[in-house]
Amino acid sequence: VDELGEPVAGARVHLDVEAFRRHARKADDDGRFRYPQLQPDTVLALCAGPPDGRGPTTEVQRVPAGTEDVVFVLPGRGRLDVVVRDLPNDAKPSVQLVRGGAAPLRIRGIPAGDGRYGFRFLDPHDEFVLWGELGGDERFLFHPAVRAQAEPLVLALQAGRPLHVHVTVPEGVRVVAVSASRDGVMRRAPIDGVDDRVYRIPPLPPGRYAVRVLGAPEGFPPHLARRRGRPTSWTAETEAEPGARVELELELDD
Repeated sequence: VDELGEPVAGARVHLDVEAFRRHARKADDDGRFRYPQLQPDTVLALCAGPPDGRGPTTEVQRVPAGTEDVVFVLPGRGRLDVVVRDLPNDAKPSVQLVRGGAAPLRIRGIPAGDGRYGFRFLDPHDEFVLWGELGGDERFLFHPAVRAQAEPLVLALQAGRPLHVHVTVPEGVRVVAVSASRDGVMRRAPIDGVDDRVYRIPPLPPGRYAVRVLGAPEGFPPHLARRRGRPTSWTAETEAEPGARVELELELDD
């Protein structure tokens, strides 16, 4: 739990068995964790830390195997509460903080009812993109730069504009992925049901995005083609803004 006694979903719990072997496990959505199949008459050393694996952990508790209700109170760090205004009835958007760059990080908000989402154990120095989407409604939440703060951040769902990507490919090559990304946020175009090689990337907030197309030989497994740097896959890249139609051409390398 946190310092307010609320469960911490995804908290990382570490276990040492007789100071010999370490196991790490994530707590479930109710903040609970369980280590089954432990040898009786052994002493366990347990500690817990934040979901992102960074920051301080609790003091170690030593308990015998079979002990129930071991409670950890995680040290507090930065916090952010987000309030989503004017949600449709029964709507439950997915809300997350995203950080790109060399050390990417993605943190999901904890729903608290009435359009409220909580983010805890944030590094006060970290800056994130706030991203949320309402499945099937093509509306989203977006804030380009947020940090931990005391006051709630109040946002409303927005409507975006799609990107249309026209792809030309050599004979014997098929497209396996079309995506647009910015600051760690990425959206993919559906590959099935494409007409005239035009791929529609779902609506995005304003800004400039890196558009990427990945192709592979006919019959080549898509999950292998997505591995970057393979000699049997090709990519084409450009930049574009929502609402544009861009054309990209895949070329076979020697």
